[in-house]
Amino acid sequence: LLNPAVQECVAGVACDVPPQFGVNQIVLHGFRVGWFEAFDREIRWPSPLGNVERSILGTCFCPACVKVAQEAGVDADDARKCVQNLVQKSLVQGRSFGGTEAGFLAEQTSLAAFKRVQVDLVNSFLKKIVEDCRIDVLVARQLADPSQSAEQFDVRLPAGVVTWVADLTQLPNQIASNARRNEVTLSASSVMGSRAEEFIAAMSRLGEWGYSGVQIDDYGALPDSAFTTLKQAIRFARRSAAAL
Repeated sequence: LLNPAVQECVAGVACDVPPQFGVNQIVLHGFRVGWFEAFDREIRWPSPLGNVERSILGTCFCPACVKVAQEAGVDADDARKCVQNLVQKSLVQGRSFGGTEAGFLAEQTSLAAFKRVQVDLVNSFLKKIVEDCRIDVLVARQLADPSQSAEQFDVRLPAGVVTWVADLTQLPNQIASNARRNEVTLSASSVMGSRAEEFIAAMSRLGEWGYSGVQIDDYGALPDSAFTTLKQAIRFARRSAAAL
């Protein structure tokens, strides 16, 4: 995402949607600088690599990232060594780093500065898309997870935010207070089986909590039996929104 050619391509797709297409909203997913697979729990990592190592391994050292860091006065070579040393130490000792990612970065000034440059530039890029786009822009974010590094985009951007939430009980806690609009994405599994009543109850309070919309992930995979639940939930959600 810090490669100028990639930014030009993404901005072109987002900002040049022809009006005749009838598109009125675009959601930006995966705006994170780094190696996505480093966050994939399906990968069978060597056991000594814990959450901190996996997250730090996601640091991107492509030519574009190194170039912008060096231009900002950051020692990219030393930042790379910080990552290598952390992983090598865990593999040699056979145990993972015992602290937190924030604690590790607090002692690795070059790596912390390297990642900070990346985050700042991604947010500048996101801001440009939000400002230049003719249609409404939402930025997707994941529910905070200890196995992942901190979210990189700034929720103070003048954009809407759509949050993917796995646990329905966490819905009232995931509102981005500075966002222009909050929406939520829920798994289709939330609609089915023993979770159906909990799902309907949550939908009846979406407006109260501050959400303006909900998306159902993998909607096409829902069985016929789930649509009765979904219709009822939609009625409750609309009633909740109308009461505000």
